[in-house]
Amino acid sequence: MLSERRAATTLLALAVAAAGAVYFVTAAVPGSGAVRDGAFVLLAALVLVHMVRHADPAWLISAGLAATMFSGHWQLLGLNTTVVPDRALLVTGLLAVMLRLGPSRDRPPLRLGLVHFVLAGAIVYALVSALLSQTLTNRDGVFALIDQFGLIPFVVFATAPVVFRTVRQRNILLGSLVATGGYLGVTGLFEKLKLTALVVPSYVMHPAVGVHFGRARGPFVEAGADGLAMYACAVAAALAFALWRERWQRIAALAVSALCLVGVLLTETRGIWLGAVVASLLVLAAAPALRRFLIPVAVGGACLVLVALAVIPGLAASVNGRSSDQSPVWERENSDKAGLRMVAARPLAGFGWYHHNQSAEPYFRQAPTIPLSGEKAGLHNVFLIYAVDLGLVGFGVWLAGAALAFGGAVSRRGPPDLDMWRLGLAALVASYITYGLTGPLEYTYPTLLLWLWAGVAYRPRRETSSAAGAWGDHLERLPGEAA
Repeated sequence: MLSERRAATTLLALAVAAAGAVYFVTAAVPGSGAVRDGAFVLLAALVLVHMVRHADPAWLISAGLAATMFSGHWQLLGLNTTVVPDRALLVTGLLAVMLRLGPSRDRPPLRLGLVHFVLAGAIVYALVSALLSQTLTNRDGVFALIDQFGLIPFVVFATAPVVFRTVRQRNILLGSLVATGGYLGVTGLFEKLKLTALVVPSYVMHPAVGVHFGRARGPFVEAGADGLAMYACAVAAALAFALWRERWQRIAALAVSALCLVGVLLTETRGIWLGAVVASLLVLAAAPALRRFLIPVAVGGACLVLVALAVIPGLAASVNGRSSDQSPVWERENSDKAGLRMVAARPLAGFGWYHHNQSAEPYFRQAPTIPLSGEKAGLHNVFLIYAVDLGLVGFGVWLAGAALAFGGAVSRRGPPDLDMWRLGLAALVASYITYGLTGPLEYTYPTLLLWLWAGVAYRPRRETSSAAGAWGDHLERLPGEAA
């Protein structure tokens, strides 16, 4: 068994080395792009087959989630976008679980319940809406349906209870999130300090790529997506600090959490700031085991912000400018009113999937107290967007599925070793809802992470009926504290 594993590891190392050799050789030969792309596809297929046979799907899905940070920008890294790493890893990991391949051959069965059928109904409804409104020919509309609404997040939610059912598997995910948070936090700091040579990948510092240049925007090249991701990683790092036992691991996790919270400030996005504050205070106040940390965390967070404002050049002026800028507030007020008029105009079936922006301009009206703005930017409230596109019927189905998924994961009884995961999920949901009221949330990574985390924390009723105590009862003590 050991020799077989060594042989498999050697094969993987040779495949990676061959990929590097092909890249550097063909890069110097004019017109060899097709050869290089074909070689990479072949080698990637071999590596994925190897990983399916020998790697726990928790590694594949965790790696796929991390790679999603670069979704939409792989071409800027010199890769062919026909088969991108994040989708290849995610789909391979999900298929390995569903088909019981490799280490998943002895996995427990997937348990589907009401929540999964409601989510499936929401996807079918949106798909029919896209078909009838001819949005399936719109590339952005299709990817919004798959990634954000979303097909892949729902499948990940359904499979996560099996993929991450053990402490070891959940630690794989937790370690990847802490590593991701460290990368995003350092990158945001380097961006703000204008240390261009240290920012990887280099497209992050290109003003023509993405939006919000000058703020912390990371590989997403969008400050909102970067802020949501960094807050989620800060929560994951705090969870790691509570659950891990090695001293160096806990110190690293605490440092990453602080770094990510500074990164949230560096996004200079008020919706992200508000979401982080609301989510953190809400969870700290609601959980009995964490209430004693409410004041220390609030004071520590305030000190962290003051230090960042004092030592990072230009940050205080930027934050002050963003805080006093009224134009984004007017824009969102106008767009919300336009969205409500659109819902009133077509309340049941809506305007059709992904038609919210192209149909919005006639519904903007001049208000007596604020300037008319935002008609070209479209709607900024993700909940209004779904109501406008799908009508109250489709939006209601999606909302019911989300409530069953997140509400069930946070409040349902379950194994005590998932208690801290449920607390973390509550923070993620609160921040996501808060920012969703001011932004379209067209972000793949934060959405996928939210649904994946919900799947990790979710347990069907038949698995939790015998669990002792309610959510609050489990949280009278932190893990590791004496009874």
